[in-house]
Amino acid sequence: MSRSVERNSNNVVRDVLAFLMRHWQREARCVAGIAVSMTVATSADLLLPIYSGHLVDAVAGGGARLTARI
Repeated sequence: MSRSVERNSNNVVRDVLAFLMRHWQREARCVAGIAVSMTVATSADLLLPIYSGHLVDAVAGGGARLTARI
């Protein structure tokens, strides 16, 4: 009971990507907001261990180093 589906195009991936580009061009501000949010989140993930290490070093070193780091 299956039917064969005829496709007019040889490259289905290109057709899907073209559809997505047309679809998301209407929502350019939303796409830009998502891209900026992902960039900020990735930057925070990369910098968190560095600042955590500085905080641990400052706390372990005593109060004088804590105020100097902050």
